[in-house]
Amino acid sequence: MHFPGFRATYSQVPLQSQDCGSKLSGLKGTFTSPNFPSHYPPQTTCVWDIEVPNSMSIRVKFNKMFISEPGQNHKECTKDYVEVNKEKICGNKPYITVVTVRENWTTVTFKSDMSYVDTGFTADFEAFVATNPCPGEFACANNLCISNHLKCDGWNDCSDNSDERNCKCDSDQILCRNG
Repeated sequence: MHFPGFRATYSQVPLQSQDCGSKLSGLKGTFTSPNFPSHYPPQTTCVWDIEVPNSMSIRVKFNKMFISEPGQNHKECTKDYVEVNKEKICGNKPYITVVTVRENWTTVTFKSDMSYVDTGFTADFEAFVATNPCPGEFACANNLCISNHLKCDGWNDCSDNSDERNCKCDSDQILCRNG
């Protein structure tokens, strides 16, 4: 008898003592999880201490985030996660996630447990004046800043639709029933 079988291959993400995290300062910068865009190692903790000039606040923008594990509750983030200002973030985020901190310093911590690993994240930080969080730009309700010409253009550029609310039609436009 001849039975069809299968062929399997596997690879191992090495458990390594990876130095990650650092002190970040200035008006803006970028940081990523270890090995991004490849998989981060298991059982890893990274800490970034971010400090911007006095009297400024910090915006941390996660541009890509893939910190997901089968069966993980993405509201509690009990396994792998990033923590900013006591807010844990995890999951696959196809949109930009922004966290603002009203002080001039914060700590960003990334933790992975011993099980499943994913590709991680890439993030930017920038300093801003709290009274003018998006100078020369539109401030979305989710703390994202977009170009003014993107407001009321019919596209959800903020990812929370705040740029398409309370729009007024020009004389050459038609107001739809849904606003």
